[in-house]
Amino acid sequence: MVAQEVRQLASQTAKATQDVSFRIQTMQDATGNAAQALQSITAVIEEISTISLAIARSMEAQAAASATIHSSIDQAASGVGVVARNARNVTSGARDTESATRHVLSAAADLAGQTELLRRSIERLLDGIRAA
Repeated sequence: MVAQEVRQLASQTAKATQDVSFRIQTMQDATGNAAQALQSITAVIEEISTISLAIARSMEAQAAASATIHSSIDQAASGVGVVARNARNVTSGARDTESATRHVLSAAADLAGQTELLRRSIERLLDGIRAA
């Protein structure tokens, strides 16, 4: 009877050992699967990181291009302002020139009138000298 109990205990121990061994194997398989899943996740994260870095670089390039465009627009606007100021100065200069030309023409007309008066006076003087 003791031998039978010992055999029964040995059988139960063997079954328990097999069960524990099976559970250990299942846990090892799960651990291996989890490790593979983590490696896949790590690869995906690295890929996302690479893509994010590429996007960031692209955005930096776009920001630099935008800054260049804004600078060009500012320079063009400044140039337009300079051209407008120069045009106003030229227009003002043209008005001044027109006014000066009118003064010169008026002075020339006055000089012509006075010259005519002087010529007549000289002719009268000569006529008076000839008659005397």
